[in-house]
Amino acid sequence: MKRRTFIQSCLATPLILAGCQNQDVQTPESMRVPIVDSNSPAQEIENEQPTEQEQIQMYGIIGKMNATEGSREKLIDILINGTKDMPGCKLYAIAADTTDETAIWITEIWDSEESHQASLQLPSVQNAIAQGKPMIAGFGDRHIVKPIGGLGVTI
Repeated sequence: MKRRTFIQSCLATPLILAGCQNQDVQTPESMRVPIVDSNSPAQEIENEQPTEQEQIQMYGIIGKMNATEGSREKLIDILINGTKDMPGCKLYAIAADTTDETAIWITEIWDSEESHQASLQLPSVQNAIAQGKPMIAGFGDRHIVKPIGGLGVTI
């Protein structure tokens, strides 16, 4: 079994997150790990070079948005509905802060920074920005990150 296939199969799990292109995530047959009899000899894990696709550096943003008093749920609705079908979006997760009733955390993973920039011109995103802007009190921490991988993160 190839090392990369083994690792991917360990990390693969169905996830449904707002805004992701492929919401019906299923583990492909090629990523499933066969059950090996413990009495049989261990299989050697092959080392392999990353494919060209895997060498592409993804682009990520983790940021905090503050809603005006009493409008967080409506703003979350606008964000969820306005950020569907964004080409290049691998993950767009929206989370309500558990200690601050106005705070929203947004985690984004894109195949490239260019895809993120292009998404800002989509009519659905432009509409969400226009609808949500009056409900935004401000922004908190914002971090640009380089996604590497993990549960639910596919290259």
